[in-house]
Amino acid sequence: RRRRAAAAAAERPLGWRAPFALVALPGLLTSLLVKLIVSEPKRGGYSSTSYKKEDHFSEKLSLRKLRAVFQIPTNCLIFIQGVFGCVPWSVLNTFLADYLHTDRGLSEGGAAAVLGAFSAGYAVGTVAGGVASQHLYNRRKGLEMTFCGVITALGTLPFFFILEGTGGRRSGLPLAPLAFLGGLGRPAGPALRAAAMNVNPADNIGTMFSVVSLSDDLGKGIGPVVVAALISLTSRVQAFKIGFGCWFFCGFFIILMFWTVPKDEQKLQRPRFDSFCDDRVAVDGAEACCRQNKCVVLERF
Repeated sequence: RRRRAAAAAAERPLGWRAPFALVALPGLLTSLLVKLIVSEPKRGGYSSTSYKKEDHFSEKLSLRKLRAVFQIPTNCLIFIQGVFGCVPWSVLNTFLADYLHTDRGLSEGGAAAVLGAFSAGYAVGTVAGGVASQHLYNRRKGLEMTFCGVITALGTLPFFFILEGTGGRRSGLPLAPLAFLGGLGRPAGPALRAAAMNVNPADNIGTMFSVVSLSDDLGKGIGPVVVAALISLTSRVQAFKIGFGCWFFCGFFIILMFWTVPKDEQKLQRPRFDSFCDDRVAVDGAEACCRQNKCVVLERF
């Protein structure tokens, strides 16, 4: 619905071919920027178990690798929050534009403007959230998850105001700032992907992201079914409120990663330090690895 509304807004002044080019343009520009400014990282360069055996990585999916993925608590929390997250995203992607146009009286262009404001806020929130999460991670591992969880929960509130509002212009301009704020409240993506990379060994990261991608695709199909079932049981607005409310659960499970991310990272890196350290000592409430009379703090409790 959102893509159709955006296409309708662009079609009138530019013709029916323009939306196809406009939709593809951001992806092409992003690909070009990645090609120009991003260097290919050394595969397995930071792995504690296979960083010297990068040529021996297996690309085959196996039950052993799947079992290893779900034995890591952080991975499980990522999947659980993703299950709840598919419902509000389905409201946004499938139902909200039609609701704004049909029930709230906005024009197709007005509905597209509201969702466009959300997309702009989402882009800003993703970048700003990634920068803030990295800063907090450098201060203390896990703080970035608390930040993302709280913002994810608070970012749900603008959508309740959008649903509760009455009247408004057909242009949708009064609702655009709320939608922008709702987009800002989605900063968790970069932090979750970084956490997944930091807690999984290099030879199993591909399996982890394959499962995440599969669950996302399933969520795109199951989410609208759940929302449609809620609409049949309640009203449209109540169903959307329940759907957006699922982001509170996402925030809760992301906050729980404050405790799991440091432990899972330490567990992954411990074999590397065990082979490197001559001795371990306690320094100001922290565990330190010592080698040749030099000590490095491993984890602060």
